[in-house]
This record gives sequence, structure tokens and C-alpha cells, in this order.
Amino acid sequence: MGAGGTFKGQVSAATPSLDRLLQWLGQGASGGLQDFDFKGTIDAGPAGVSFANANVGLNGVKASGDGAVKLGTPLNIRTSLQFATLDFAALTGGGKTPATGKQGSAGSSDAPIDLAFLKGLDAQIDVAADRIGYGKVFAGPVKTTLVVANGDADLTLPQSPFYGGSIAAKMSASGSGDVPAIKLDLAIAGATAAPLLHDAAGFDKLEGRLDTTIAVSGAGKTTKTLRRSLEGKSALKLSDGALRGINIAEVYNNLTGLLAGGFKSDDNKKTTFTELGASFTIENGVAQTQDISLLGPLVRMDGAGKIDLAELTLEINLNPRVVASLSGQGGDIATKGIGVPVIVDGSLSAPRIYPDLRKLLQDPKGALEMLNNLGLPTGKLNLDKLLPGEAGNGKGAGDLIGDLIKGGKDKGGKSGLTDIINGVLPGQQSDQAAPDPGVGDVPQATEGAAQGETEPDPGQPPAPEPPKKDKIGTILDQLLQ
Repeated sequence: MGAGGTFKGQVSAATPSLDRLLQWLGQGASGGLQDFDFKGTIDAGPAGVSFANANVGLNGVKASGDGAVKLGTPLNIRTSLQFATLDFAALTGGGKTPATGKQGSAGSSDAPIDLAFLKGLDAQIDVAADRIGYGKVFAGPVKTTLVVANGDADLTLPQSPFYGGSIAAKMSASGSGDVPAIKLDLAIAGATAAPLLHDAAGFDKLEGRLDTTIAVSGAGKTTKTLRRSLEGKSALKLSDGALRGINIAEVYNNLTGLLAGGFKSDDNKKTTFTELGASFTIENGVAQTQDISLLGPLVRMDGAGKIDLAELTLEINLNPRVVASLSGQGGDIATKGIGVPVIVDGSLSAPRIYPDLRKLLQDPKGALEMLNNLGLPTGKLNLDKLLPGEAGNGKGAGDLIGDLIKGGKDKGGKSGLTDIINGVLPGQQSDQAAPDPGVGDVPQATEGAAQGETEPDPGQPPAPEPPKKDKIGTILDQLLQ
């Protein structure tokens, strides 16, 4: 130690609050600099300190290197540091949920964001990091320079390895105003989608190689209000991947069993594709899309929906179709096929994926065509006579098809689709064995009417004979309520 407060040597120091230490040294406090530790060789004086071969920790982020700090307001820092992991969530307080942190409706955490400490810094930090990122999402290794001036921090990330692909980004964070603000522009190429989406949002329903661009900005004093403020645009494309939880082709191949037993999501089942794409407009933290498209062998799909980035929930309506085409990438999205709409909704971390069977009855003609293609004897039952302009009894096609599906019989004694699916052809009781459907014509009256029994009052249709109480009758009744 020398005159005037100078000293040189090995120093080891730690404090639970760097802000309080700076206040004790006569410097302004920023409010965001907490746990701090230092060990290394220093050369210090009243104007500042230089250090070499040092190990430094701040808010849980560890680094090593050389540099110099000039005391004053703002604090002037020029240094070169090496990081094992540079986590900006930890540095800004966004990586931890405090005891007072609130939980969103979908379980999304809400933690305070404090960037006011940036106003107390004038820094140029050369960074070499094995991993650099935010929260659970990291790229690296990477070399770049972090510049902090006038309360704003800017970082340009050159093209770097990222989840098996690459990423390039420009990021800025501002603490100069009353409300912290961020801006992000990035491009990802060839990344492995499943682990990336899991780390970013807890979403694990998509596989494939991801290419995407994102340009977004927002402001907020907590992580949730920041997400709610996000504005911008994004576009993505997935190649050679799969949608987990449902096998679309299997749904169509086993529609009868699906109606009887209900749908159960199974993460072991997948719908493979060669290309899946969508573009998003982001407003008030909600990303909306109208142009989802999927191309794959025997499968086409379009759709629309939204993702709530604040609540971490989604509502997507998909229109997949099984098509007679083996073309995948470069195929025609408009190729006609058999389809059952699919809904994807709920939280991003645990979304529900299931077929929307109610939509089958909103397009009676299309439903009949699909049922015919699936092998049900719609022609033998003359179900096409129930379409608009053919029935002649004032009922709409949807009502008549609904009557059939519910299992009721018309005046001619025709059975409902519930009986048909269960193997009971018209003119039979539910407990009779079904004859060969290829033999004879379909009877047009009940057995009693054929024996000359008195016809009921034409103004009062006979009470329908209750069908067998089985799973499919219950399921279909619920669908039509």
C-alpha cells in the first residue's frame, strides 16, 4: 500500500450487494447489481482499478479475464472476459421467480425486470463464451462485444452454433426510461426444433429442422408484462419433421372405432411431414397466423390460430386431409382428400391435440362423401336423398343426418347410422344378426307393416325403437347435443 490510497497485490473480496459496496465507495447505486465476488491481481488508486488474471462473479454469472474500471458516474468499464455461460436472464433478474412472483393462468411465471443499473455503466466488454443466451436457450461458442452507454446495452451475435444449426442476432436492452424495453432481430437456420421449443416454451409437439426469422420489440417491468407488450413479425418453416400426439392417417383409417371409443392423445403417435410453414403477426403479445400449411406423403394440412406469448397458451385450428398423393415437399397444398378437423389448444407446455368431430355435421354433403370413402354403405341407404332439395319434408339436411346418426328410424323404417356402424341393417332389430349387405334390396318398411298391421296415425310418427346402449350411441348423442 502506498500514499494517497494506492495499493497493488492479490485481492479476494465478496459482497451480497455490489450496489451497497459502490455506495460505500461514494458511487451511485443502480439497484440491479447484487451478489459479487472477485479474486485476482489488482493495481488500484483513487481514480480506479485495473485487474489481471481475475475471476469475477455478478448475479451468479461467472467470468475470468483482465480489465480496468474507472470510478465515477457512470462507472467506466473496459475489459475482456471469458464465460462458461453468459446468461442475460440472471444478469437482469429475469431468470428467477422471487417469493412474490405471480403465476399466470397457464403456469407462466412473472418476475420483475430491472435494467436501471445500465444507466450507471459505460462499458465495452469483449466477450468469449462457451454458451450465451437467456434462461434455458443458449448459443455458442461465440465471440462478440457488449456495449453499454446512456442506459442502453447492445449486443450483436455473429453466426454461431445453435441446437445443431446456426443463429445470428442483434439484441438491445434499454434501462434509460421508466419502463425496461427490449428489441430482438434474429435468424435461425437448420436448428433441431424439439429441444429448442422445449427449452424456449416447454413445447414438445413438433419435430424437424427449423428455419425462422423473428423481429420483435416490447417493454415491461415484469417478464409477463413484457411478453404482453410484444409487437413484430415472425416466419418459420420446419422440414422433415413430425407433429406428435396424433397420427392423422390413422384417424381416418379408424374413424368408426374413433367414434365408438373416443380419441386419446398418444405421444408415441406422429404425423410425419416433409414441410410445415407459417407466418405470424405479433400484436399485444399475441402471435396470429392465417397461413399454416403442411405437406407430406398422403397428408395435406392448412390452418390458422394464435399463440398467447404472455399466458403461454395457444388456440390452433387445423384442417388435415389424407390425400392420394405421395408428393411431399413441393406438393400442392390444395390437393383434395378426406379430412377431419383437428384442434390444438391449451398451454404450450401441455397442449391438447384432438379431432373436431362436430365439424363433420356442418357439411352434410362432405360428411356423406367422407363416410362413403371410408366404406360405409351410404349409397345403399340412399342417404344422398337427405341433402337439400331431395328430402321434400321440410327438414334440413343437417337435421336429417343428425336423426340418422342418433339412431332414430324414419317413417319407412330406415335404421340410424348408429345401427349401421354396429352391423344392424335396416329392417332388423338390434339383437338380430346382420345379413350379407350385398344380398337383396334394402327393406322399406318394418316387419310389422309388411304383415298388414294397422298403420299408425300419419300425423304422429311412431316412437323410435331404442338402439342398443353401447359406447358409440352415447358418444354420438353427446356430439349432437
